[in-house]
Amino acid sequence: MEMIHEAAYRDTLGRSLYSPFYHVNKFQPDQLKGYHSKMFTNDRMALVGLGVDHDQLVEEGKAYVQGPNRGGATVPTQKAVYHGDNLRLPSDEPMTHVAVVTEGPSLTSKDLYAVGVLQMIMGTGSHMKYSENTTVNRLGKGVGEAIKGNPFAASCINANYTDSGIFGFYLCAQAKDMDQGIKAAMNAFANVSKNGVTDEDVVRGKNQLMAAIGMNTEDSSNVLLDLGEQAISSSKITTSAEVLKMIDAVQTSDVTSVAKKVINGKPSMAAIGDLQVVPYLDELKK
Repeated sequence: MEMIHEAAYRDTLGRSLYSPFYHVNKFQPDQLKGYHSKMFTNDRMALVGLGVDHDQLVEEGKAYVQGPNRGGATVPTQKAVYHGDNLRLPSDEPMTHVAVVTEGPSLTSKDLYAVGVLQMIMGTGSHMKYSENTTVNRLGKGVGEAIKGNPFAASCINANYTDSGIFGFYLCAQAKDMDQGIKAAMNAFANVSKNGVTDEDVVRGKNQLMAAIGMNTEDSSNVLLDLGEQAISSSKITTSAEVLKMIDAVQTSDVTSVAKKVINGKPSMAAIGDLQVVPYLDELKK
């Protein structure tokens, strides 16, 4: 996921979440304090609570408020711009890993919920132990038929951010199967782009997405994380109930439309492992 973001965006969203190993021993206390002072300012943070009285939460938060920026400088923001590139990292890992994406909807896009349903239709891997989920999972079914019973894992990628997003697939398989596996995954997406999806697909996809959101909110830490992210990136908090209503309102035509839009976009690709038979990005376009 680090590499596919770098391939897609180069900087901004493409910057790693982790420090390079060769920098770890070079950090000094003053550097970390300076970073904290610059980045952890009141206008860049949110205080959220769950199961606590609002007034009490506000009162507790006053201890941390010392002016609008606590003396820190304003940090300029840079809009994420999708580029599309190809990154490859040869290694001796026993399995080969490949991700292929195009630019997807942002968090503020009208296509946000339709593309979430499309992700469920394409497949997000197995939901049962030792199951390949190839019955209704379009991605898994296509790859499974192509590599004929050999081990693999395939899942649709859908990541949404304030400025942009990525949509595509991740595939893990034996090196010798990657050429056929990647082509099968590409064909599964091309088929949806060309022929659209059925009403039955959409009903099932909406149910899966709503169930995933419902189960995610059973964990208090996930609820807090969602509240915090919304408080920082949006002027309005959207409740889970509101999200479920918007998902339920998605129509088959919405999913078909967003499928044509994202699947036919400019691709990015990242690959790690034995890459002898992994095609290059320009070869996937043929």
